[in-house]
Amino acid sequence: MPRKNTKTQKRAQPLPLRQHARVAVVVPQGDTGLVKQLAKRLREATPEADRIRKAIAAAVAPQVARTGKDLLALLRDSPLQCVTLDLERDRTPPDEVDL
Repeated sequence: MPRKNTKTQKRAQPLPLRQHARVAVVVPQGDTGLVKQLAKRLREATPEADRIRKAIAAAVAPQVARTGKDLLALLRDSPLQCVTLDLERDRTPPDEVDL
């Protein structure tokens, strides 16, 4: 009787009916357990998996350009909020330049 490789058997098991993909990544040795736990949680169809997925997506998403509302909110939360700024534009005509 030929000897079966149990590691191959474990890996060869079909994926569940939901759409999954097998991914190989290179991470620091200390993070392997974390990545395996994360992958296990993300395979589950639970609200916690959705929460984790959203948090990771937000952490790795490219930064979007800020809007005027974001800038206004930043300035309102600033320590300079109480400072009066003179934002009047200088309307004096430009100097004549002799070319």
